[in-house]
Amino acid sequence: MRLFRLILTAFNTTKGRACLLVGSGLLSALAFPPFGLLFLLPPALMVFLAVVSRAKTVKQASWSGWFYGLGFFTLSLYWVGEAFLVDSARHGGLMPFALLALCSGMALFFMGVSVLTWSLKALFRLDDLSVLFAFAGCWVLFEWLRSWVLTGFPWNLMGQVWVAVPEILQFGSVFGVWGLSAVTVLAFSVPWVFLYSCFVRRSFGLELGVLVLLWGAFGVIYLWGGLRLETAPTGPDAFHQKIVRVVQPNILQREKWVPELRRGHLVNQIALSIEGQKPDLVIWPETAVPYVLAHNSTLKQFVARAVPESGYLLTGAPRYELRRGAVNSERFYNSLYILNRKGDILDSYDKAHLVPFGEYTPWDMGKLTSFGQGNFTPGPGPQTLSAPGIPAFSPLICYEIIFPGTVVKRSVIAQTNRPQWLLNITNDAWFGRSSGPWQHLSMAQLRAVEEGLPVLRAANTGISAAIDGYGRILQHYPLNERGYFDQKLPRPVRKKTLFSVLGNSSVALLVIILACCVGVLHRLRGGTRESSPSQS
Repeated sequence: MRLFRLILTAFNTTKGRACLLVGSGLLSALAFPPFGLLFLLPPALMVFLAVVSRAKTVKQASWSGWFYGLGFFTLSLYWVGEAFLVDSARHGGLMPFALLALCSGMALFFMGVSVLTWSLKALFRLDDLSVLFAFAGCWVLFEWLRSWVLTGFPWNLMGQVWVAVPEILQFGSVFGVWGLSAVTVLAFSVPWVFLYSCFVRRSFGLELGVLVLLWGAFGVIYLWGGLRLETAPTGPDAFHQKIVRVVQPNILQREKWVPELRRGHLVNQIALSIEGQKPDLVIWPETAVPYVLAHNSTLKQFVARAVPESGYLLTGAPRYELRRGAVNSERFYNSLYILNRKGDILDSYDKAHLVPFGEYTPWDMGKLTSFGQGNFTPGPGPQTLSAPGIPAFSPLICYEIIFPGTVVKRSVIAQTNRPQWLLNITNDAWFGRSSGPWQHLSMAQLRAVEEGLPVLRAANTGISAAIDGYGRILQHYPLNERGYFDQKLPRPVRKKTLFSVLGNSSVALLVIILACCVGVLHRLRGGTRESSPSQS
């Protein structure tokens, strides 16, 4: 009770609100991997909602969202700074300015959440319960915007925290990360509405009912998720007979493109690929071949030493293309290849979603990557690749796997040749031992649940992993260690998930549902018993 009143007192000063909100953002970030401190999330979201719902002006509401976002992204994205230290002489001085710009810019999305929530409250004179559902709807809407505005960067969407609780994570198969975000914001913010009504308004009948309903729904989701996991196939029914070897070479980023070291990198990866038992498929990470591969027959024969008999090697390598007579005729691609034992390239995929300032820059400001001085060219988009004897898969290079609803070619979802698994090759060596690689892995787990497809993940310095269609890590190789693991290729979930059918259209459905909840609650109250924010 005393803490509750102290928080209410802090609302009355600008500095107090700013400190509360930055602190709440920091606490929210601690709920994500590798920290997983979920118990910090309810007080953080309660404070955010409380400040926004009690804001007296739209300006006050907007700054509330921005301060929360600044705290959240400062801790969520600090790992980006590690990339500037790989070549600190060239880029180290830019690190603090780049991080400040990134976190400040990303915080604008939370500013949008708070401004839209406050505006809806002011326009329709909503009571606290209605504001709660409007808040959740605005949250989902701006998370979706964050997934595509300015090429998108949907890092640490709220639903991602549930990788720590596999039972709750299963709800991602229904509405994806968006549904998990919605129920999380609702369930963890509603105590504020109840406490405010209980201790300030002295009336909490409907608020208590909604609190019980939301937490009851959370319990049902947990029980359903547990049942889904218990009834999942096991043994031979859960796996193909194909053995996949995932190689983690653990090459430091500052050494990756050094000319005199590149051949040694290949030799080490070949050695890891042929050691011990013979797999059917070998997977190397992003740009594991540090040369342009496609037009060099000698190099292809050399790399083919890693290919199993009657098997294949899936590896990342840059691709070069010269278009005669065309403007900007030289093009480089960040690509994935399927090689057979003869060194033939059977198929390839070009990365479509490039990293701004890492793989391209629109203003010629210079990239952080060491390969080439120009920009990479994006590929055409999601594809389904296959080879004789290997189930069809959807290739994803680096952070392409963080984008919900875009990890498979949607046109094939309803067809029989739907991908049977997802392949994610990446190079997280840029980010050292920071939280970045852990969070990147957790997003791969969530994509597996959403699509009902297993994920094989090969990361240069880790964390490499095999993930089943329920988001469970079957095997992994530790961060910053050299080695490999062998794993039977998991089968996809038997029935297509609802999210695999709906895709990101589920966002519109969720927003409509939450808007209907706002309307029903508003009608139950017969309008609002509260004054508008500008009058309170």
